[in-house]
Amino acid sequence: MDSNKKHPEQKRGEVLLGNEDNATYKASRWKTKRKGKIAYNPSGQALSGNSPVLYPIFVKRAEVKKIRPQLLKRLESE
Repeated sequence: MDSNKKHPEQKRGEVLLGNEDNATYKASRWKTKRKGKIAYNPSGQALSGNSPVLYPIFVKRAEVKKIRPQLLKRLESE
């Protein structure tokens, strides 16, 4: 997905960190992380039949801003 503002599952106040597999999601230390259902490629097409299965990962914007402000700046500029 091209922009952090366009993922259909993204809720207000969240940023899209990217697409990750289940093991990476579980290992993530973000406290407000949330796993979505459908991952998209940068062109906006749903990923299907991918191995490993990927999920969109969302985190509250405020948490990213507090812990990694440079990451937030990068995510919001994409």
